[in-house]
Amino acid sequence: METVLKAYLPKVQTMYEVADGAYAFNEKGKLKWLQKLCLKILDKLGCQYYNQAVEVKAVTINFDKVIDLIQAQRNAIELAYGRRCKYVILGQNAMRRLIIECSDRFGFSIPVDSRFREFAGMRVILCPWFDGVLCLDEIEGGNY
Repeated sequence: METVLKAYLPKVQTMYEVADGAYAFNEKGKLKWLQKLCLKILDKLGCQYYNQAVEVKAVTINFDKVIDLIQAQRNAIELAYGRRCKYVILGQNAMRRLIIECSDRFGFSIPVDSRFREFAGMRVILCPWFDGVLCLDEIEGGNY
């Protein structure tokens, strides 16, 4: 029985709230009648200033298959940050499981002898001392 894979995926929530004092009556200002009239018109039209707050939380999800984990992580990153994932970094155990799952599910195996491989349009990088799966949009400082 293989261990369950855990993923910490981003969950983006956008919240809007009416800003306090965005439009307020100024007691010391000039043309008080015009201020009152403008505030009434803005209120009738439903014009209010909204503050936008974006909150990103990490949500833990358990997966049984590496393929499902890669797809979920890729989709979550693309939805949350609007960037396409180009690389997937796999640890030794995750790579072994991916090779087995590909041969079971799709009927083909990934060649182990080549240094770089592609899976689902992303370049696969094997990192033996890493444990898990990591999808990235770009890698700086390397020729990958």
